[in-house]
Amino acid sequence: MPLTQAEMGRVLAIEPEASQADALRQFVRDELGAELVLVSSAYAAVVAINRQTPDVVLFSESVTEKHRDRVLDHLRSTIKPAVPQRLTLPSLRHCDRTALANQISALVARAQEARPRSATAQSTPPPAAKTPAA
Repeated sequence: MPLTQAEMGRVLAIEPEASQADALRQFVRDELGAELVLVSSAYAAVVAINRQTPDVVLFSESVTEKHRDRVLDHLRSTIKPAVPQRLTLPSLRHCDRTALANQISALVARAQEARPRSATAQSTPPPAAKTPAA
């Protein structure tokens, strides 16, 4: 049975290099089965975060510390109480893909455990109290 949109991990990846982005897209689809938002800049990441909160943010090794900090500062200012899990991606050509998939899956699971319940689940009224018969 396929996962629902709410059950899938939401992964935001910042990867400016086109060849690495293509490999990452295939990796996330094949190995993780997660929802991927792939952007090429810190600015695009901020826009994506404003649309939907990710569970995990993956930074390319080529993203500068300044741009990482900008994205993380935006996350901290918009998401309370927890900031999504984050990881710096190694080159997919030179890494153990199974180990990386396991690491990202663990981060997604940890983020989903910390994610607040959906608004509908929280707004469900308690059962009505029984009143004594007159």
